[in-house]
Amino acid sequence: MPLPPSNSDMLIATYADDTAILSRNKSPEAASSQMQVYLQDLNRWLTRWSIGINAQKSTHITFATRRGACPEVTLGAPIPRANKVKYLGVTLDKRLTYGPHITETAKKCKYKLKKT
Repeated sequence: MPLPPSNSDMLIATYADDTAILSRNKSPEAASSQMQVYLQDLNRWLTRWSIGINAQKSTHITFATRRGACPEVTLGAPIPRANKVKYLGVTLDKRLTYGPHITETAKKCKYKLKKT
């Protein structure tokens, strides 16, 4: 049961029960519009297969070097925005600096070293 097809500016990454849907465009508004169209197709597909997704457990983040955020997107309900997300154990911030990931990893290492 493959997911609905995306276009060349969309990327769907899945691993086990984690899914990331990425929309790329120089314009945040266009990226958001592409994402919304795909989410509408996805919602129809999910309904057809009787699969539910909790939009409140989903996260919307804009990766950009410029300030500003994409307009809101919905999947039956608004998807909450975040400044950082964790995907497959890697913390990604909105500027893709990996700073939060390095900080969290260093804290974990420091804690483990203190225990030994």
